[in-house]
Amino acid sequence: MHFDTHGDTIKAIASLGHSVGYHYESLTTCNGDVDAAYRDFCRNLERLRSLAPVETACAHGSPRSPWNSQDIWKQHDIHNLGITYEPMLDTDFSHTLYLTDTGRRWDGYRVSVRDKVPGCQERWEQDGLSFHTTDDIIQALKQIGHPIHRKALLLNTHPQRWMPVGMAWAAEAGMQWGKNIAKRLVVLTQK
Repeated sequence: MHFDTHGDTIKAIASLGHSVGYHYESLTTCNGDVDAAYRDFCRNLERLRSLAPVETACAHGSPRSPWNSQDIWKQHDIHNLGITYEPMLDTDFSHTLYLTDTGRRWDGYRVSVRDKVPGCQERWEQDGLSFHTTDDIIQALKQIGHPIHRKALLLNTHPQRWMPVGMAWAAEAGMQWGKNIAKRLVVLTQK
């Protein structure tokens, strides 16, 4: 965790009234050792809470890792730590549409290793709830009677993907393009 270098930023965000959540990947950083990952999660959560209140947490996808950090919660209870919401554990996806810009596109679940909701993505696609661009989402929201209006909406965004076009944007786009190719290969080998 980079609390030392980003502590002031975290405090500033909290001072503006925003919630601060913990985006964890403890099972990956602890090489699949669930108990060590739990201790790591608790230690990092305590450090983060020394900077701001934290009641939410969300696992990082870590597509190159063989471990899924959400598996910690098969042996431990995240809610006993004062976490009130972990999106993949606490969301009723029968009533909630999950949209993420993973893969630098809104329909990135096709190449995502972990950032998807199994069993739901296909149904959402059949119901007209799959979007490629931000403009596609905006158009659906503007359209009266579109199926998107019958769902709660959970958005997961990565701010670095939405910077103005320039050198940093090109570097991010190129890096994400390469990662998407690697993710496609991982997804294909899992089939």
